[in-house]
Amino acid sequence: MSSILIGCQHFTARHTAVEMSSLLVEQVNKWGLVNKITMIVSDNAANMVAADRLCQWRHFPCFAYSINLIVKSGLEEVKPILGKVKAIVEYFKRSTSAFSRLNDIQKQGGYSVLKLKQDCPTR
Repeated sequence: MSSILIGCQHFTARHTAVEMSSLLVEQVNKWGLVNKITMIVSDNAANMVAADRLCQWRHFPCFAYSINLIVKSGLEEVKPILGKVKAIVEYFKRSTSAFSRLNDIQKQGGYSVLKLKQDCPTR
C-alpha cells in the first residue's frame, strides 16, 4: 500500500461533492491514473464522502482526523478547567515579572524550569 499526493492547488469553487469530484477526476486524468485508484482517504465531511462515491471510489476516513474529533469531544467534558488553565498560562505569558517569579520558584524548589504551553487547536 502506498500514499501519494498528486496535486495541491488553490480551489475557489464551492466545495460541493460535484465540484470536488470534478477536481479529483481532473487530477486523476492528468496523471494517467484512471482505473488505478480504489480508495480515497479524507476527513469525514459529507461533501468528500459524496465526491468519492461520485467517482466510484471507496472512501476511508482518516484515522488521525477521527481520533482528533474524539479527543476534541472528550475535552468538552473538562472545558471549565481548561479555561482556567488557559487564563493562568496567558497571565504568565503577559507578565514578565510573574513569569520570572514562576521560574525562580521552580529553581528554588529544585525542579527543572518548565515552559508553559499555550493552547493551539492544531497542536
